[in-house]
Amino acid sequence: MPQSFFMFSGPTSHIHFVISERNPEGNSLVVNASTYRGMRSEDTTYILQPGEHPFIKAVSYIPYQYAREMSWNDIQKKNPVEDVSADLYEKLRDGARRSDFFPRKLLKYVL
Repeated sequence: MPQSFFMFSGPTSHIHFVISERNPEGNSLVVNASTYRGMRSEDTTYILQPGEHPFIKAVSYIPYQYAREMSWNDIQKKNPVEDVSADLYEKLRDGARRSDFFPRKLLKYVL
């Protein structure tokens, strides 16, 4: 089930990762990756290195403050680009639990 897809976040398309199973309402938790530029506003809880996922070509971070629920139906309409390894899936979930920026109302997805 762990998968990734591209979707617009702001003016640019970013890779997104599904980091939870579907809940009873049919929603999953989704986070995106952005290129790391070393700015103070960037959440450095989890830094992705090139090669951790086939589409990560530059050092990237997960802006956990933008984590969101998405319906499984909407996720299925996206074009998946690559499955997420079990190791990366767990690292992304762990980062959500540790991030000071992660929306607390979404913690139920990663506990």
